Amino acid sequence: MADGPVTESTRTASPRIESPKKDWRELCAAAANEPDSERLVSLVNELLQALDERDRAAILANAPRPTGAR
Repeated sequence: MADGPVTESTRTASPRIESPKKDWRELCAAAANEPDSERLVSLVNELLQALDERDRAAILANAPRPTGAR
């Protein structure tokens, strides 16, 4: 594997191994200023995934924990 910064081409080649993940606010700002429609669709998909992950984490953080082991 090559060393160096993560670029758009390396990130889109393996979308499940994004590091570091962009914050939904960064993705929103990037989408708002993206002139390329194909890249805009990609950014919106990343934004939706980031918001889903944020929501899932919030749900898990607020979920009641089991009181006893079974």
